Amino acid sequence: EFCYVLTSRQMGKSSLMVRAAGRLRNEGVRVLILDLTAIGQDLTREQWYDGLMAAVGRQLGCEEELEESWSRNARLAPVQRFFAALRESVLDRFGNPLVVFVDELDTVRSLDFATDEFFAAIRECYNRRAEDPVFRRLTFCLLGVATPAQLIKDPRTTPFNIGRRIELNDFTAQDATSLASGLRSNLEFAISDLHSSEALLQRILHWTGGHPYLNYQKKKQHH
Repeated sequence: EFCYVLTSRQMGKSSLMVRAAGRLRNEGVRVLILDLTAIGQDLTREQWYDGLMAAVGRQLGCEEELEESWSRNARLAPVQRFFAALRESVLDRFGNPLVVFVDELDTVRSLDFATDEFFAAIRECYNRRAEDPVFRRLTFCLLGVATPAQLIKDPRTTPFNIGRRIELNDFTAQDATSLASGLRSNLEFAISDLHSSEALLQRILHWTGGHPYLNYQKKKQHH
């Protein structure tokens, strides 16, 4: 499914992405991880899309094919060239499904050009599944600090409203139970219930409010 994980920082988005990517690869799915911070910000529109293309080529081992497609479609706009290359040099070449994770979405706000067209093109890939079977093998997962409404700012363009939103929430006491075993294995003594792993975990939740990253840091500090 097309999906997006758009929430505040340090909530576990990247960890979730890495684990999901590993499981997908084990099931024979090709995976692309496009970290937008690695593409850069002081770029022209064409340089940005060319950077995306280079990242695709390095990960899938098809640099030459993508460069040929990029040159062959030189008269098209950069966004058209990028998605045409995905179709011609990736989907048509590889028969198995492809999942593209686009991480650190919020970096697009620092670019000198609008990226509405990029997200509109992703939505078009979703819409084309109904008429073109090839696009049923292409799925996007978007991750970052944003809201769907912020991804497409031009009021004349349909907002980004496709796919499933995956919510990442703070830990509840039940969610954090598995962390207690780690505390227990690192406790050298227990004078009273106050020093038990469960009691310490409750204090950690009290200090952090259940925030995943802060829970992890407090656990490390205790160790």
